[in-house]
Parts: sequence; structure tokens; C-alpha cells
Amino acid sequence: MRYVLGLVTSSNDTRSGESPELDFVRLTLAARTMADAGCTAHGYLVALDERAAARARIWQRKYAARDLVTVLLQDAKAGEQVRPHAVERSDAIAGEALRAAVREHEPGVVEAAPGVAVPFDVRWSYFGTLGDDNALGEHEESFGPRS
Repeated sequence: MRYVLGLVTSSNDTRSGESPELDFVRLTLAARTMADAGCTAHGYLVALDERAAARARIWQRKYAARDLVTVLLQDAKAGEQVRPHAVERSDAIAGEALRAAVREHEPGVVEAAPGVAVPFDVRWSYFGTLGDDNALGEHEESFGPRS
């Protein structure tokens, strides 16, 4: 079974009240912990702007996560720019870009239904499985501590 995790970030992402770097560390830690438990996992981080993508690439090196997390830059569609006052729209666009990237890089992946157990109880932008009939739960103990 392969688990696929995803997050979206931007250079002005302060909505969560937490650092985008902390989100990156959570993504890396989840993939690494699951790999240590014997299953495979990969993370995808979609950056909404070049500044966020550059920061994420620095974090890839800092946390030795190049093999665990893929950083993707969201392409602006039809000249659209991500503006601070258009957060909901940019989140929707980025969320769809994340799903499209995962489908492209992970053919056959199935997005988990809302309410299933997820690694580290993090509110991932994307969580899905690939292989073994996409059955969740086999490696649930590797999902880390629950709140």
C-alpha cells in the first residue's frame, strides 16, 4: 500500500496560525514515519507562488526530504494571480492543482473519503491510497499519535 499526502502553501499563508515550514515538517515526518513502519508514502506540496516554492525547496534540503516530498509550483491559469483577498478562490484552484498533480504522478490513486483516519490527525489538503485495493487501515498504527 502506498499513501499519498498533500498540502498547499503560499508565501503569505498565515491562515492556520502556524508556520508553513511546520506544515512541511509534518508532511515530511508523516512520510518518513510511515516508511519506517514498512509502508510507502510520498508527500506533495503545491506552492502558490515562486517565493513559496523556493522556500519549500530549501526545506527539502534542510530536512533531507527530496525523496519524500515533491514540491510543485501552481501554474497561474489564464493569467490569474493569487491575491490575498482571493484566498478562497486560490485555495480551490490550488486544491484542484494538487489533485491533478497527484493523479498525474500517482496513477490509480484513490482519494480517501472524509472522516477516515489520517496520519498525525493533520488536516491534509489531500490524502489518498494506491494499491492493495486501496484499503485503508493496514498501516494505521504508523499514522502517529492521535489527539
